[in-house]
Amino acid sequence: MTPSPVTPTGGNTEATGIASGDFSAQAHDGRLKVVFTKPPQQVDASVVGGNVNVTCRPGASGTAPVSPRTTTGRTPR
Repeated sequence: MTPSPVTPTGGNTEATGIASGDFSAQAHDGRLKVVFTKPPQQVDASVVGGNVNVTCRPGASGTAPVSPRTTTGRTPR
């Protein structure tokens, strides 16, 4: 299934309770927070002029590889 992209412009955006295998979001000027109920297969999340926070709820089973990247700023490890 092809994911439906989330594309907010300005402000803070939260997507919680996500159980999708694939998730895509691009935002401008703000914070993007995504909380999964189980590890996704693939996440493509980017923000221009803000930050991205992607997490799984405590107790979610499974694992997912993480490859953070940034053009400016930092990526926590």
